Amino acid sequence: MIFTDVYWDRHDCILTLKDHWLRQRQGKWELKCPSVGNDTNKTACTLYTEHTVEETILQIVSPILETQTGKFTIVLDKTDFGFQIGEIEIVVDSNEHVPEALDKISDLANRLGLESKTRIPGKVDAYLQRHRPDHYRKLIQLQVLSENPKK
Repeated sequence: MIFTDVYWDRHDCILTLKDHWLRQRQGKWELKCPSVGNDTNKTACTLYTEHTVEETILQIVSPILETQTGKFTIVLDKTDFGFQIGEIEIVVDSNEHVPEALDKISDLANRLGLESKTRIPGKVDAYLQRHRPDHYRKLIQLQVLSENPKK
């Protein structure tokens, strides 16, 4: 079997510098972290704990990224109706700080290799579209929601 791995880190390599190896293998997220007793100076073997549950991965990686980025919160959401989305958030104290926050989010997304030419529908949009299509169509007609949301 051949695996295709894509490793992820920030430009400053904060994850790998802390010996945390975030990857996608065949499209599935995995995180390798040092296990207790992982002392490469005493043995030729390395010991890692491999995490494959996205919620666990996020719990481990978020504090590392947050301590380095300050106010960013990175959320990986998975709904009970099969919709998944990743979000980068910054809480601001006034509307005048929104443009700066959007620039910081775009910069972080670019450094993480994430791009989107169009806005991705959120959880509520996806739920309504899948489970309440009549309601969704009315929201589109009234231009409360956009069928093809743009940035």
